[in-house]
Amino acid sequence: MKSLWKNKRTRFLALGLLVVRFVIRYGLGVAGLALGAATGQLALGIVMAVIGTAMAWGDQWLILRTLKHTQGAHAATM
Repeated sequence: MKSLWKNKRTRFLALGLLVVRFVIRYGLGVAGLALGAATGQLALGIVMAVIGTAMAWGDQWLILRTLKHTQGAHAATM
């Protein structure tokens, strides 16, 4: 866990999810919808899970694409 927090992207992902959570809660509060009910908390949890998964998938896709490109460029120079 300690090594994960040393990675800048992991910290960015965690902070991004936290910001998204507060923005969603604030937006729903402005719209007059309270998240006090269990249904509201469940909906927020599902939205956060989908966003977190999408962000992690995008991050991993970018890393793998970069590694493949770097490996291909390195093989071409040899």
